[in-house]
This record gives sequence, C-alpha cells and structure tokens, in this order.
Amino acid sequence: MAESLVYTSEKSLADAGDKAPAELKSSLEEKIKKLKEVKDGSDVEAIKSATSDLSSELSKLGPSMTDSESAKPEEDKAQDAEGPSEDNSGSDNQTT
Repeated sequence: MAESLVYTSEKSLADAGDKAPAELKSSLEEKIKKLKEVKDGSDVEAIKSATSDLSSELSKLGPSMTDSESAKPEEDKAQDAEGPSEDNSGSDNQTT
C-alpha cells in the first residue's frame, strides 16, 4: 500500500505541475520522502503514520486545484451572459 501511495502522490504532483500551491507541493514532497524512508522497514507504526500523513496531505491537492481554477468558470459565465454568438443572431427572425 505504501508503495502505491508514493507512486500516486508523485504522479499527482507531476500532473498538477505549477498549478499546485508551493506550500502544499513542498509538504507533499516531504511526506513522500518520509514514507519512502520507512516503507521498507519493520516499524509498522512508523509506516502507518507516514502513510496516513501523506494520504491526508494528498487529499488537499484536488480541492486546491479546483480553487485555483475557479476563476475560469466565472469568465465562461460572463461570456454566456452576453447572449448568443453573432453566428446565430437573426436566423430565427427572418421574414419572407
């Protein structure tokens, strides 16, 4: 389980790139490093603790990405409020 969590965490960080907040990215990198250090050892409690810490921190990545992209949908809403595009204007109001 620890190995797959390390892989998932590293992949998620790579996918997030610069969109991830620097503080969260740094924290995740530290927790990944800690889990890598203990995962092959015999201290079950240390492995559980490091796994739990990393899992908890990783769960913050998704919402932080959503928050950083929340401005984009607002721009889309503003464009929608302007009405239909010019390509469709007048097509329904033709008189013959």
